[in-house]
Amino acid sequence: MNRYYLALFLAGCPCQELRDPGRAVQLAEDLVRDLGSGPDHLECLGMAYYRAGNFARARATLEKARLLYERDTPLTCLYLAMTHARLKQAEQAHSWLRRGVTSMERSRDDHLAVGVRAR
Repeated sequence: MNRYYLALFLAGCPCQELRDPGRAVQLAEDLVRDLGSGPDHLECLGMAYYRAGNFARARATLEKARLLYERDTPLTCLYLAMTHARLKQAEQAHSWLRRGVTSMERSRDDHLAVGVRAR
């Protein structure tokens, strides 16, 4: 199985019993080491750090992913919101939450527009 998808699954699985944040961190760190620090890999690593309770590293890694994406993405923004909330930074958490919601709405609108053009 692809390390990227396995790390995402182990970090973000809705079923808490199937999560393994420590293993997700290990896989994501290996991924970044072996394949480079592209935004997808950093986003995955940031999610894993968050789930492992390493909020300072999660914030730094997710912020770097956001810069490399050069735009807001729903997952990065929402994990940044949760990270700032855990760091007791309510204002930043709310800001990232708003950005995440806006990014989801924009993403939905883009998908709808593509569907309309495809008809």
